[in-house]
Amino acid sequence: MYVAMGMHIDVAFAVQHLSQFSSNPGQAHWTTAQRVVRYLYATRGHILTLGGSGKIVLHSFTDSDWGADVDNRQSISGYFFSLGGGAISWNSKKQATVATSSTEAEYMASCHATKEAMWLCALLKLIGFKQKQPTLISCDNNGSNTLGRDPSFHKQTKHIDIQYHYVRK
Repeated sequence: MYVAMGMHIDVAFAVQHLSQFSSNPGQAHWTTAQRVVRYLYATRGHILTLGGSGKIVLHSFTDSDWGADVDNRQSISGYFFSLGGGAISWNSKKQATVATSSTEAEYMASCHATKEAMWLCALLKLIGFKQKQPTLISCDNNGSNTLGRDPSFHKQTKHIDIQYHYVRK
């Protein structure tokens, strides 16, 4: 977990998935864990850097895998934030409820990324770096993007919990 949170965001999903079985792992979990360790060994020279050649702008990418957990059909949400081309925040976790569509799963992931963006913007302002432009949250689902911009789809989205409409703020 330490490696995924502190040094290698690229294994965050695998670590999150494996941690679900830490109390009763099977042979498949052990094989997967060994594969992750081999990957970490092979990429031990790679490092994350803050800075880069880009502008100092907060940017986010978010994604989810709709119903990929075969045991309970819950989706996994993930987001990644960069500032000036360097990674500063990331997360991968199972969604609390079962999404009925890929749009809903992506919309929930966007909501979690929006909450993190609000916190990061407040933190940046606190340390003297007030952003001059809004934080861009990139999502690869057209339905989720449309839903976040236009609340007129009320009938089709009435089942989505109010907490996820936070992304519209």
